[in-house]
Amino acid sequence: MYNAEQKKRFAMGFTDSEQMRAEALRIFNAFEKLEESHGADLCTLDLDTVRPVFDKLAGLRDKSKHRPLYVLQEYVKWCRSNGVAGVADSFFRITDIGVEKMKRQTVRSPRHLQSFFNAICDAESEETFDNVIRAYYWLAYAGMQENDIINVRVSDVDLPNMKIRYGGEEYPVYSDAIPSIRNCVELRAFCSRHPNYTKVVLLDRVDGDHLLRGHRGVSSPATMRAELSKRRRIALDSGKTELDLSYYRIWISGVFYRAYENEQGGATVDFTDVTGARHRGLDYKLDSGRISQRIRRSELEREYRIDYERWKQTLL
Repeated sequence: MYNAEQKKRFAMGFTDSEQMRAEALRIFNAFEKLEESHGADLCTLDLDTVRPVFDKLAGLRDKSKHRPLYVLQEYVKWCRSNGVAGVADSFFRITDIGVEKMKRQTVRSPRHLQSFFNAICDAESEETFDNVIRAYYWLAYAGMQENDIINVRVSDVDLPNMKIRYGGEEYPVYSDAIPSIRNCVELRAFCSRHPNYTKVVLLDRVDGDHLLRGHRGVSSPATMRAELSKRRRIALDSGKTELDLSYYRIWISGVFYRAYENEQGGATVDFTDVTGARHRGLDYKLDSGRISQRIRRSELEREYRIDYERWKQTLL
């Protein structure tokens, strides 16, 4: 840690919580190489210099960024009050927290998502299993939960009206999604191509009417996550894409895209329904009291709204 004695003195006076002290020191450690390369403490560095390191510290969600920024701002104030020379105001000028990371971890539109699929999947016209991967994540973008996606039936798909009806809800089918979803509806077999051979093998899909069945069955969410992770990593390493997407990041991109469409049409942005659908029994357990539930829902809606406003900055 650069200037360790000074930073440890700050941490000791900053909080009585051992956990928070450890978090502060972890944040400082992230800046060590930058400080050593400049021969200066992070409190004296300009915004352009510290910003790349700060963005790496930040996660996708807004709430994950508040603590590092708070710690760094408190450290700068402490340095100033303790007579450290050359203290800068860099960390007080950060207002667009994580926009660059948001650009890499979300998509702006269905067409943008299609470009990602084109980087990691075979073309739909090749009629391979990659159609299932595309369709799975198109349903995520449409707003479906993972355990619902794998249970969608062919009969739930209404391509003429560009809808999927499932569980009493309607989900949009975007025009870029139609080829892969149509193949999953209509094809009885997928083509398989071995990289060392030119011959194409047809693998019959299992019997049934699940939309996303392959030749062995219907893939689980865990399998689909692993497949996306592997392909994404290969595409990133080869420079085919700069997007670092996951199920959640694709899902939230769709949420924000539809909110933006509604807002452009004059509607009020409201994440109440989204919050309920996403978090119902998945990410946390609410206290039994109605007041506690209402407070938690309100917090979650606020977090989505803050994240949405930052996502809109990626459109500029």
